[in-house]
Amino acid sequence: MEILKKLVEWLREPTPRVAGGVLLASVIVLLLIHSNSGPEGLKETVRSHEGFVWLALILSGSMLLIFVIEATCTLVRASAKRRSKRRAMLRRLSLLTVEERHALQPAIESGRRTFGGHPEDRVLAALRGEGIVKLVTPYGYCIADDAWEMLVKAPRLVETPGHPRPPKTGREWMLH
Repeated sequence: MEILKKLVEWLREPTPRVAGGVLLASVIVLLLIHSNSGPEGLKETVRSHEGFVWLALILSGSMLLIFVIEATCTLVRASAKRRSKRRAMLRRLSLLTVEERHALQPAIESGRRTFGGHPEDRVLAALRGEGIVKLVTPYGYCIADDAWEMLVKAPRLVETPGHPRPPKTGREWMLH
């Protein structure tokens, strides 16, 4: 009786593992019924419930198929969302302001994704809001993976011809 309660509890919340287990058990029972080996008394007892075994096989197979379709749809949606996000980021990177380009240039020139900056810097805050950079320490930023890939492939996105980066004075921290 305890096993029956446990089985009903499992079937209330179907999972791929439960569906796979029921499918496998159904196949084993059907093979046992239709094989030439095995105890005849058990075969006759199970044979009287063969319809239920076939029903369990069909239902569990259907559940597994639904789980596969659902997982595939989730993967396709996630992939489409990633592609859309990358396109939006590329569009945003091509529209960077001169100040934003100046903020990213040292990282691209040094070949390192991380760089320093004040957490209240309005330019870096705008880049953070777009997901181009992330604040990784109180005064340290890291360029996001997708943005870094795009900037390494196309460093022209941060070039500022005719607008050279102002030289460092050592007093930039006072701006915040």
